[in-house]
Amino acid sequence: MLTFCPPAPPERAVVISISFGSMCTSTSSTSGIIATVAVEVYTLAQRQIRTALRKSKSTINNQLGKPTDRPTLRWIFQWFQSIHLVKINNEKHISNWNQQRDFILNLLPDDCLAYYRLAT
Repeated sequence: MLTFCPPAPPERAVVISISFGSMCTSTSSTSGIIATVAVEVYTLAQRQIRTALRKSKSTINNQLGKPTDRPTLRWIFQWFQSIHLVKINNEKHISNWNQQRDFILNLLPDDCLAYYRLAT
């Protein structure tokens, strides 16, 4: 099963490296495989969010402020773009957290909550 999580705060960012060197003989083949995998991951993540919205019979506002149950993954990423991890007196806080982001986070798999556990 594939799990999608929006970008994590910088402190918890995860980098995944995939090597296709032994599978392919040319750089263009490798680039094609990586692009194909990226599109598949994007599509599955978008489907996961849309399915969760339909099951909960909920909507979120699109870029025009109109309710939709079919948001794009790019729009979801933009919702999480302005979240920052801030340390004040050795205490960690997440800035710019709101109810809409909390609602979207609760639509995602439980694995995603680990990235934003300070906020919830």
